[in-house]
Amino acid sequence: MKRSFFALAMLAAAPVAAPAAAEVRAVFVGIDTYENSRARVPGAGFDDLSGAVGDTRRIRDTLARSHGLDLGAMPDDAQCQSSSTAAQTLINRCATKAAILAAWNRTLAASQPQDTLLLYFAGHGSRFIDDAALDQASRYNSTLMAHDARKPGAAAGADILDWEVRRFIDLATSRGVNVVTWFDSCNSGTASRDGNSATRTAPDLRVGGLRPIASPQQYGRYGAYRVHLGAAGDGQDAKEVGTVGARAGVFTTALSNALLATPGASFADIAARVVEDVTRATGNRQVPHAEGALRATLGGPEIKVPTFDVVLDGTGVGQRLLMAGGGLVGITT
Repeated sequence: MKRSFFALAMLAAAPVAAPAAAEVRAVFVGIDTYENSRARVPGAGFDDLSGAVGDTRRIRDTLARSHGLDLGAMPDDAQCQSSSTAAQTLINRCATKAAILAAWNRTLAASQPQDTLLLYFAGHGSRFIDDAALDQASRYNSTLMAHDARKPGAAAGADILDWEVRRFIDLATSRGVNVVTWFDSCNSGTASRDGNSATRTAPDLRVGGLRPIASPQQYGRYGAYRVHLGAAGDGQDAKEVGTVGARAGVFTTALSNALLATPGASFADIAARVVEDVTRATGNRQVPHAEGALRATLGGPEIKVPTFDVVLDGTGVGQRLLMAGGGLVGITT
């Protein structure tokens, strides 16, 4: 026993290298103007937006204040993209499908195990009919509409399909990188906006030849987790309010308020506040969706809930419950 205690004491005294602090990296996408909207293609099924870029600016400002992230400059229409050590931001014409996917992959390549990768999207969302895969109960799968979405002749209209998002998340968690997705778009409950002047959705797609895809696991290699907060469920529009030029997504507004009020809160607590604020503001017509490792915090690990065995001790009036809570270490009588 003395030798074991001495060995433990020496081990405790040995210098231990401090682990590198986990980083939060982000890709922000905001799209108001679309290459194939009614403004440019007669007969198109959707209009441009006016609040998505403003939402992107708002959530960036919020994270800079609430979490001290250095996100670089917010791009403008002339220079529609920006990058810093912690973030890449794409708006309007710079936010094509290829550019968005490339930004995701570049940011993942710069990440290490235990880092967190935040993907934010504000813009049009849509659905495609799930005839073959049958991996959603509604038979619909959701899409994110990049700037060049609904390109005539393009496969699936160049939308970013939810299985493409899923495949990227699986890749990230397999490398030990946590992934957090915040999507302020229509039909965003399973993957991924209607206002007073423009609806943030587009006609459904029909996509053939899909193969069934296994549902993603909540955790990847090394325990890396995924968290998703979507602005609206399947078939729901994500609302934006305010006058033209000063419009704002109801979901992003609620999310920004929650982050500023309780920056250290778990995703579950943030989601609860966001759901309450959005459903009240929209008269229950828009209900945000949350799933994944909701006990985690942005940039932090998930808080595991311990469980203990409980047994009955004794009989009759003197019977009691005993909880086996493990042993105390390093505490004397």
